[in-house]
Amino acid sequence: PSPPPPSPPPMCPPSPSVPPTAPPPPHLPPSAPPPTVPPPAHPPPSVPPTPPSSPPISPPPTTPPPSVPPPSVPPSSPPDLLVVIIGVIAGVVLIVVVLGVLWRQRRRRKGMKRRMRKWKLEHEDNGNITMEINDAQQRWAGAVKLTLNAQQVAALLGKTPTTAKASASDASTTRRAAMGQQKWAAAVQAWRDGREAGAALAAVAIQIQSVYRGKRARRQAFLLRNPTQRDEL
Repeated sequence: PSPPPPSPPPMCPPSPSVPPTAPPPPHLPPSAPPPTVPPPAHPPPSVPPTPPSSPPISPPPTTPPPSVPPPSVPPSSPPDLLVVIIGVIAGVVLIVVVLGVLWRQRRRRKGMKRRMRKWKLEHEDNGNITMEINDAQQRWAGAVKLTLNAQQVAALLGKTPTTAKASASDASTTRRAAMGQQKWAAAVQAWRDGREAGAALAAVAIQIQSVYRGKRARRQAFLLRNPTQRDEL
């Protein structure tokens, strides 16, 4: 048996300028030495062996922060029909209350203005009536004074001389008679004026009575129409 063939020499990394050595041909006997290859004229450049590539240093794994679930937001549901109805009713009631308060204030202001106007008119009427009463009283006092004078003149005229002791000259008697007649005529005129003044005073009294009666009647009618304002008046 033939001995096993020798192991081939280790393979060197091929250089770009040196061709690789061919293996020995198989037909050569094992005892024959391998053919020698002449060395190259220029030695191959020494290539530094490349160090084995070290794996990259990876940073230590960082643990991710615990994930916090987002707050659960309830889905926006449409408003309930009952809530909408209650809101509409509350809004309507609020509007009605505000309008009622404004209307009541306006009515109260109008009532105050109306009462003030009536009070002014009544005071003006009372002032006119007071002036008429004073005028009538003055005229009545003047008529009474003239009437008293007329009564005195009539008493003097009634004492005409009838006896001889009291006889006087005709001129003085005639003059006294003329004066008495004038005073009598003035007394009669004063009596007529007094009667007119009395009639005027009675008319004023009737007017005052009718004014106060009308005022009381209007007040009672107003209270009947507005019983809630009894305390205000």
